[in-house]
Amino acid sequence: MLVIKKILKGVGFIKFLFCSIRPFSKILQLMWAKILHKTFKIQAKRLSFDLLLEKPMHLIVNDIEQFSYLFNIFYSEPFKITQTIQESPIIVDGGANIGMTSIYFHSRFPKATIYAFEPSPANIELLTHNLSNIQCSHIQQKALWDESKELIFNISECSRYNSAFNQEKTTRPVPVEAVRLSDWLETNRIRKIDVLKLNVEGAEIKAIRGLGNRIADVGLIIGEFHPQFVTNEELFEELHKIKFVLVKMVKTGKITSIFEAYNPNFYK
Repeated sequence: MLVIKKILKGVGFIKFLFCSIRPFSKILQLMWAKILHKTFKIQAKRLSFDLLLEKPMHLIVNDIEQFSYLFNIFYSEPFKITQTIQESPIIVDGGANIGMTSIYFHSRFPKATIYAFEPSPANIELLTHNLSNIQCSHIQQKALWDESKELIFNISECSRYNSAFNQEKTTRPVPVEAVRLSDWLETNRIRKIDVLKLNVEGAEIKAIRGLGNRIADVGLIIGEFHPQFVTNEELFEELHKIKFVLVKMVKTGKITSIFEAYNPNFYK
């Protein structure tokens, strides 16, 4: 069964390249970069290409792993929203990295207003470039936390694992601005959040608690988390406390799980 899944994913990867990437020369470059990384662990740097959406977007990734993450988001759809939301939602992308999930949300909800939160200075350049063609996108160089403060953030060799909790010897600590979402909502006079996406490497519960009473103004929370930082039981208990209904919590990889929960009172 595992072999069949890998074959299907490999076919899906090739299909994604030929159906979604231009120019064709970039398809060959990306395929070659994937082969080198898979076979010899050689990592290609700074890859650029056009992603074919309703309006093509010119994107840049640091390496083939970040491109593979883009493929996974569109192929496996870990952030697919199963609940009905309005056509022009306000989406907060917590842990935006270089913008791949924001681009996915834009492809599904073209009229959405997206606030992309990313604390890592190393990711901001590419995040800014990759979201430059999304008119209603706003980049917030901040970490989501349970208080507004300066926070020590640990930069990893793989940008997807940047975290305040990841303290491996290979990480590099940098000070970043952290914010409570309740403070941010008040400062920016934002009335509601239709979708709060969290992929914040261990700070999921802190981000939720940072909403305080404004949790009532959030319609849906969806995200990816690592059980070594936050366990399924801890996250379930927190969602239960805020009276959100859990509709999905599944393991998607060796160290990742995804979840989706909604506020039953939001649209009443």
